[in-house]
Amino acid sequence: TNLKKMSAVLANKGENKSMFKVPDVPIAFFDLDDTLTKKNTSSLWMDWRLQKDIRGIFEFLVGLHNNSHYRKGSLTENRMNFYFYARTFGLSVSLYQKMSEIFFNENGKHHIYPEALHLIQEHKEKNIHTVIITGQDYILAYPFFKYLEADYLISNKRIISNNKIKGFEKPNCYGEGKITLAMKYLSERNVDLKDCSFFSDSISDLPLFKEVKHPIAVNPDTKLFKMANDLKWDIYNFNV
Repeated sequence: TNLKKMSAVLANKGENKSMFKVPDVPIAFFDLDDTLTKKNTSSLWMDWRLQKDIRGIFEFLVGLHNNSHYRKGSLTENRMNFYFYARTFGLSVSLYQKMSEIFFNENGKHHIYPEALHLIQEHKEKNIHTVIITGQDYILAYPFFKYLEADYLISNKRIISNNKIKGFEKPNCYGEGKITLAMKYLSERNVDLKDCSFFSDSISDLPLFKEVKHPIAVNPDTKLFKMANDLKWDIYNFNV
């Protein structure tokens, strides 16, 4: 399994399963980009795609602009949606799915933190339900979710008709939208968000951080590190 592979990596580093605390919660939410992965998955995808497909230039230019807003915590829903439009412009659903799988196997999976996979598995061993909640779109995020062996994936879902991508389902899985989608998921399981934990790297996830019992900053950006430090939140750093 993927856990055995990652365990071997951690064993070689002299680290064990108790390196990070696992909060006692019914459900734990995990951001994907720069939290479970060493780099933003959209950046990884764009770098890979530029080598494969000339149409990737359009996406790259839009993504470059959006990335500066993401780092500042000022990325809007409209900017995010336009970026995803640029990504799949001219692509059928089936082709995009195939490209996403190839990208993950050639590039994406090599950027997953061993500690991240191990942490998810530790939660599962304690019967804590693990949920990846990400602003990434569902098609590109799915191979990461499957490899990480989490229990559920919440992400931006595309509206699909006749093998074509028409738009996004609402709400957007970003900022306040993450709260809405997390609460919808929890309502079906009779769990309160205030009883859960959330792991993320970004100040853009501050709305969801404020709603959970255990906010945990993972590989935090500068603004999140300062806030987590001031508020005495746990801070985890993965250094593989």
